[in-house]
Order: sequence, then C-alpha cells, then structure tokens
Amino acid sequence: MQQILWAGVLTLATLGTAKADVLSGLELSAGIGVLGHNTTGVGDPLLDYGYDREAGPVADAKLRFVFGSNRYFRHGVTFRGGVQRGRAFGRDGFGYRWGFADVGYSFRTILPCMSSQDRRIYAAATLGISGAHADAGTGRGEMGTDANLRRAASDEFDHWALGWVLGGEIEVHFKHFLIGLDIDMRRLYGLDTAQDRTMLSSAVLRLGIGFDFTDHQY
Repeated sequence: MQQILWAGVLTLATLGTAKADVLSGLELSAGIGVLGHNTTGVGDPLLDYGYDREAGPVADAKLRFVFGSNRYFRHGVTFRGGVQRGRAFGRDGFGYRWGFADVGYSFRTILPCMSSQDRRIYAAATLGISGAHADAGTGRGEMGTDANLRRAASDEFDHWALGWVLGGEIEVHFKHFLIGLDIDMRRLYGLDTAQDRTMLSSAVLRLGIGFDFTDHQY
C-alpha cells in the first residue's frame, strides 16, 4: 500500500512539473530610455570627460519566454540587449559607447484587481547575468591642450565587463499589444582593465507584442 501511495505522489509530481514547464507565453519588445554609468578606476586627470560618469539615451530590445500554466504567477527566461552612446547620442563626444547583453530569469505575476479580459497588467522581476563592452571615445567637448591625453584614453580604456543585473517592470497588455516600464541596475566588473567596476542604471519605456497561449479569462 505504501509503495502504491509513493508511486501516486511521484506521478502527480511529475505531471505537475511537466505542466508547469510548458511554454505558455512569448513577448518581444523594443525600448528607449535613459542609462547612466558610474565607473571607477578612471583617474583624476580624466574625470568629467564622461569616462567616470555619464547619462544618456539608450535603445534596447527584449525577448521573453514565459512558462507555466498558473493563472496568476509564471516564470520565464529573458534575453535583452541595448546600446548607449553618451549624452545627446554622442553628438558632443562621449566617454564610452556601451553595448550590453543580459540573460535573466524572470518571475511575473498578474495584478488581477486591475486587469480585465481586454487589459492585463503584470508586475515582474528579473535577476540574471549581464555582459558589456565599453568602446572608449575621446570624451565630451572639444579637445584642446588635453588632446593627447584623451586620445590615449580612447586607445587604453576599451574594455569588456561582466556582472549581474537586477530589474523590475510593469507591463500593460491590450490583447497582443504591450507597453511597459523597466527599471534596471547592473553591477559590472571590468576584465583585464583599470576600470574595474561600473554601475549601469537604466529606466526604459518599451512597446511590443505579447502572446498568451492559454485561454484564461479575467
């Protein structure tokens, strides 16, 4: 009898796991917002050129696969990449041109009291790995007597960085159309460079499409 009970428990657990792991949603979106960085290890002569800290517009794209059949709570895998080129899209020069890519694990829940059949509001959080490349420019503003110093920095300050990303977001889905706001923080550690730590913080407004493969009604 005990063996039969254990076999039943294992069978239910297996069925529950299979059901929870089913692909039940897909989201694809593009965003534009603001990203700022704070980088250590720059050195006093080059402070305030944009190598140590600078904020500017960022553009990104995000792809998310959502799993699970729970009506209110699901999880997923998120892929995201973006670029930033200093202030004013780099028209007045830039310290770094950033390119970053994230892979994260997301938890998403619907806000049922604010949702309906035609409008679904989600809150989500993502934790993952982030990698970035910082392509150093000659800094902000016109060059003068500091030209040689800034050209040398442009050659020496290029670097790769790796770290973690933590973010939260709110999304509103109108059938297949979605609009959302992401707030993210990345802590990156430079690889083989004097620029050993960078904090990237961003706020991004995004638009996209989303598909829910379930037939839940709200």
